[in-house]
Amino acid sequence: MNRMILLSLGLFTAIGTASVSHAQSRDSKILEVFEKCQNITDDKLRLSCFDAAVLEAPTVAVIERKNEIARRKEDFGLSGLQIEERTDAIAEESPEKALALRTEREDQNPSSVDSTLVSHSISANTRKSLFLLENGQFWAETSNSTLRRMPREGSVVKISKAPLGGYRLTTEERSGFVNVQRIR
Repeated sequence: MNRMILLSLGLFTAIGTASVSHAQSRDSKILEVFEKCQNITDDKLRLSCFDAAVLEAPTVAVIERKNEIARRKEDFGLSGLQIEERTDAIAEESPEKALALRTEREDQNPSSVDSTLVSHSISANTRKSLFLLENGQFWAETSNSTLRRMPREGSVVKISKAPLGGYRLTTEERSGFVNVQRIR
């Protein structure tokens, strides 16, 4: 019993520390541009350094945000297990990057992804549609569709979360939707 409590406390502490350290590392990247100015003794040089840092800081924040959005889009539609498998593969190369990815996943995920349909085919086994998107995602139809005709290759499609769970593929050129599941 005592071992379980100690193990649980240790795990909780490790998770909490990882989340805090990731937030601190993100903030520290932004603050680094200001820290280089603090030791300058000449008032004019220090002021010009801070002026330059103020201009640079938003750029650092925007780059961090764009990286986070790109990561969320890559994970969109994957199951928790698939995401963990990908993170484990990244951990072999860079444990720090894997830790950062795990803590970022606690944030919100996107509600939809837009991409161009590269290929549409029908599975010989299930007679269901298969969709390959330009962003590399591969989706399969899970149940009957309300579309009269499937989208054409080259069409822009939107994959969004369905109201009662799962995902829906829609396109502007056709009304209706296709219930889909991400394969990879």
